[in-house]
Amino acid sequence: MEWNEIAEETILMFFDEKVNFELPKTKQKLAKELFSDIKLIQSLADFEQIIEQEETDQKFLFFVHLNHSKKNKGYDDFKASKIKLRYPNLRCYYISSVPKKTIFKDGNDSLDVFSYDNFHDKIGETFIPQISSEISSQEKSEEIFRKGIFLSHSSKDSELVRKFRDLILVSGLGYDPKIIKFTSQESYGIPGGINIPEDLRNFLRNEMGLFIQFLTPNYLDSRICLNEEGAGWCLLDDEKYFIPLLIPPNNHKLLSWIKTSNKGICIDDKGSLSNIYEDRKVFFGTNVNGTNLQQNIEKFVDYLKNQVV
Repeated sequence: MEWNEIAEETILMFFDEKVNFELPKTKQKLAKELFSDIKLIQSLADFEQIIEQEETDQKFLFFVHLNHSKKNKGYDDFKASKIKLRYPNLRCYYISSVPKKTIFKDGNDSLDVFSYDNFHDKIGETFIPQISSEISSQEKSEEIFRKGIFLSHSSKDSELVRKFRDLILVSGLGYDPKIIKFTSQESYGIPGGINIPEDLRNFLRNEMGLFIQFLTPNYLDSRICLNEEGAGWCLLDDEKYFIPLLIPPNNHKLLSWIKTSNKGICIDDKGSLSNIYEDRKVFFGTNVNGTNLQQNIEKFVDYLKNQVV
């Protein structure tokens, strides 16, 4: 089927500010006459109303406009709407009239941002419509979470991170190591200006539900680590699932960073390690053996005491 035939059967949902959506140049770029209809989306309520009133076999294409005149505008609004959280099966495509480096002046390069130019030609290939029943196939809930864990760290601290993974996450919390992304080699990091490996890109965007960073002087000196940090902030819907772990010794440089974020967990504090689970039971599940977790926390803290950091 040709792209124009697909467009004729598709409702384009466009997440944007009303003032921009109603501009003649926006209407011209979107070319409403090519689609079955175009709907402005500004909130979760707008989205739900449209999805629920259409037939289950109706085709939809969902675009998020990224406003280049305001830093991260459009993307931050879309995250705040919780549309993606409530409808995790939704495929959303980010579109702008300028290159993404102009939009994300803070250096974030983790999103695929498409141009308006000839975007219609990509319908059916790059831009894949979904039917209503596919978008709504998973029960809607505020407690839907992606279950992958990403451990962001400097390769120089990899031994400590492996111990944390093995003792706290796997042995203590019973977490499946297959969905813990553990990358110590710089070639698997997120260096600025270099394409992210496809498997890591997919993991960060589609599977990561918890981001843990291991803050050491090595971490703060690594551009790759700081780019990973930016991706974590950008891709998580809830700050509670972004965990900075402060590694001893607590030098002034690290403490200054923690002060700016108003959060941080001392990795050698048993109570704080316990709270990683206590504060996030929805993510980890309620079947964790508390006694076993505490025993593994003890082992991990003992390991730290014997290290020269």
